[in-house]
Amino acid sequence: MPQPGPAHEALAQGPPRFAAMNGLLVLGSKPEPALPPRASYDAVACANASGYSAAIHQLPVPLFTVMSAILPAVASGRQSLRALAGLSR
Repeated sequence: MPQPGPAHEALAQGPPRFAAMNGLLVLGSKPEPALPPRASYDAVACANASGYSAAIHQLPVPLFTVMSAILPAVASGRQSLRALAGLSR
């Protein structure tokens, strides 16, 4: 019979514990967002092209970005593509 290893020991301790978070700011793609006070959130997540808004408003680097389909054949899609230009690392 195999002996329990480190993974088994970690599972026996229960689920991992994470530090409590005050809040997560989910930033939409509006060009001039109404932002809550900085003390009300610990982290930022972006939707669509809001990484641009996060950068120009000097918000923390987003933890993640959720993207919907971008259609370059329509004006709003072209605007989104322009806003995304240069944001990758």
